[in-house]
Amino acid sequence: MSSNIPAFYRFILLWVEPISSALGAYLTLAAPDTYLNSYIPRTMTVRNPMQDMIFNQLGAAFFYVATSQGILLRYTYDIGVWKIVNGCLLGWDFILLYSWWSGMQMQGRLDPATWRSEDMSALVPILFITAVRAAIVAGVGMRASKSNAKKR
Repeated sequence: MSSNIPAFYRFILLWVEPISSALGAYLTLAAPDTYLNSYIPRTMTVRNPMQDMIFNQLGAAFFYVATSQGILLRYTYDIGVWKIVNGCLLGWDFILLYSWWSGMQMQGRLDPATWRSEDMSALVPILFITAVRAAIVAGVGMRASKSNAKKR
């Protein structure tokens, strides 16, 4: 199947993002202490097992992102579908960025001098994928579609 989707987008959204989101699902479901430490230092909090249902729900969200990117986008190279899926996931990204900022503010750690490697490894991928999604939604680097599919 010929693709109007640039190779960079296909690589990031069909491989990198699904694997990254699957890792997020794994961490929240099987290693919630590790996941929690990637956002809040162990010296500031301890995971309460009574709250594991929240980690499980987050794991489900990560699973959805992994499968929507890894399966749905493999099914079609329709630019419109790619833009819609990634436009919807931009909301997810913006909420993740807000929660990162809000958490750092509550911890009194907005100053980059206080950031740990775990903080950067949580923030940088979110910033990167948000930029990629915004670019695809904006049509950056996209070729015109030759599809005769009906528009509603």
